[in-house]
Amino acid sequence: GFEAVRDIVLAHGTSGNKINCYRSANFYLTVIKRMFRVMAKHLDYNPAYHPRDILPLKHTAVSNRPWTINEFETFMKEAHPTISLGVAIGGFLALRISDVVKLSWSARNNGEFMITKTAQQHPITEPLELKEILDPLEEIKQSPIIVVTQGRDDGIPKPYTKEGFRAQFSKTRNRLVKEGKIGNGLTFHGLRHFIMTRGLEAGCSDAQLRAIGGHISENMIRLYTKKAQMKHHQKAAISMIFKNTK
Repeated sequence: GFEAVRDIVLAHGTSGNKINCYRSANFYLTVIKRMFRVMAKHLDYNPAYHPRDILPLKHTAVSNRPWTINEFETFMKEAHPTISLGVAIGGFLALRISDVVKLSWSARNNGEFMITKTAQQHPITEPLELKEILDPLEEIKQSPIIVVTQGRDDGIPKPYTKEGFRAQFSKTRNRLVKEGKIGNGLTFHGLRHFIMTRGLEAGCSDAQLRAIGGHISENMIRLYTKKAQMKHHQKAAISMIFKNTK
């Protein structure tokens, strides 16, 4: 029965949305498995143990694909200032939305940010591009949190919730996709892949990339490295085959 429902979700998605149906099907299974895990002490058999997750099809769009530099610059230019500020912080510091919306001015000190992860502080150097954005804003700050709304009724800036920021980000992204200014498949989490990709192209080592990301897995680093090596090898091959190509 669980497998049947899983396959229905896979085929039709939820609420008529057929994008990333395999993710919806897997989410359904996750909920069911956790429900029975909670009741494990009262049950001798877990009927949700055997149904397997659905693997994405090979032609499915890559989840959280890296942004291109052009897409990053376009989003920064076209988005509302509060949203572009969050994107800038995410893109330059490789932070998730949950970290961006709670990032405070007090975390910024002497050219670096102190990010707390798993009860430990993780220092991240502030790039010059981000410094140029934040310096003028810190002089007129009206909130201890960096990324804030403009305030609707009273005009008082308020911190975003993670869901609120994500909704505004998605609204801007969908508009830019419709206008043909950016490609499909951009997510905020893709900004982490964006900075990792730029790091590899700049010649960063695996250890340096892990230091930037803070908690990026070794498997993910190997994936970035493999893609960077393939790009390097194809460029070298083309330049050897077609002598005038640089």
